[in-house]
Amino acid sequence: MIRPITGVEVRLQEQVAHMLDGAGIERPPVDASLVAKGLGMDICLDRRQRTRGRLVEVKGKPTVFVRPEPRAERTQWTVAHEIGEWMIPKCFDDELDETWLWDEREELANRFATLLLVPTGWWNFDTRMVGCDLLELKRMYETASYELLAGRLLDLDPPTVISIFDHGTLRRRLSNLESASTASFPLERELQRQVHDSGVPAAREGEGIRVQAWPIHEPGWKREILRTVLEEAW
Repeated sequence: MIRPITGVEVRLQEQVAHMLDGAGIERPPVDASLVAKGLGMDICLDRRQRTRGRLVEVKGKPTVFVRPEPRAERTQWTVAHEIGEWMIPKCFDDELDETWLWDEREELANRFATLLLVPTGWWNFDTRMVGCDLLELKRMYETASYELLAGRLLDLDPPTVISIFDHGTLRRRLSNLESASTASFPLERELQRQVHDSGVPAAREGEGIRVQAWPIHEPGWKREILRTVLEEAW
């Protein structure tokens, strides 16, 4: 369902705003490495590590070790996530204790990374300006992946379903509704096949839904991302 604005969310947003201000970043894209450096953190490349990133102290200084990645967006996410790992104990020191599970800390760090790369205030404004066009949003928020941006569309008000197809097969279907069928509407499948074959974005209305579909095509790889808004939101 649509994510409620909780006290935790507000505190995370406040931390993001403070860090962006400290790094002198006033508009997207957000370079997580600049944010880290503004916090006095070092970024080091480590080709031997198995995980994408890890945060350690080197001579008393927080240092993020990152594994080389083929996509810049993955490195950006890793650095943003590790900043979150470093920030959470400081921001939530009045709540954080041994009862917190690792999954809870990880979820907070993931949410922080999302908010850092795609800040809420900017996102709400920019999505209205471009009609939630994912390709236009990617040009603005180039350090965030298409999948991250698509997921962020679920934080907006309309009842929405996001579908991700790889090579014509539905891989993920996410929603901000309390309950949503995993089955696709016929119009969605029709539009997905059209965009898969043409490589051209498309949008259509019908069956009580409005669908936007975008091709994310690369040599040897075809992905389509669909945003479906239910009629009740029109």
